[in-house]
Amino acid sequence: FTLNVFGQFSLTGTVSNEKGELLEFATVFFENTTYAASTDKKGSFAITNIKPGTYSLKITFVGYQSFQQDIQINTDLKKDIVLPGTIFN
Repeated sequence: FTLNVFGQFSLTGTVSNEKGELLEFATVFFENTTYAASTDKKGSFAITNIKPGTYSLKITFVGYQSFQQDIQINTDLKKDIVLPGTIFN
């Protein structure tokens, strides 16, 4: 049995706040799909085996405004996301 991963890509990057602090346990996902990840201690995430297409990327973290952006996946991408100010501002 062989797994054909041709034509599948990855999205990697970091999530931080406006002060440059890396956020651990932020949720990174494509809406209405099973593609998802959480950030690690260094604010890094990786979603792999993504089929080509356009997705709605969403990032949530308790206490912060959500980030949302449509992105096209047709190659491996790296995105470093800064979440907007806290919802408590």
